[in-house]
Amino acid sequence: MPIFLNFMFISIVFILLGSFGLSFYFTHSYHLKNPSSPAEVGLAYEEVSFHSTDGLTMVGWWIPACGSDKVVIKLHAEYLCPLAEFLDKNL
Repeated sequence: MPIFLNFMFISIVFILLGSFGLSFYFTHSYHLKNPSSPAEVGLAYEEVSFHSTDGLTMVGWWIPACGSDKVVIKLHAEYLCPLAEFLDKNL
C-alpha cells in the first residue's frame, strides 16, 4: 500500500507542476515574436492615417478582406472605449 501512495503522490505533484508550468508558458508571451507589421504574417496591408477634429493624427493599417464590405476597428487604449461604443451604435 505505501508504494501505491508514493506513486499517487508523485503523480499528483507531477500533474500540478506540469499544469502550472504550461499555464505560465502560454500566459507569458515573451517567448513569442510580436510582428511589427501584417506583412510579417503574410497579410497584404496599406498604412493609413486620419486627422481628427482636435488636431491629432491617427495612424493604422488597412487590411482588406476578400469579398467583404465590413470593417473592424481595433482600439488599443482603454480610454477609447466610449469611442468604440459610439462607433458600434452609430455605424
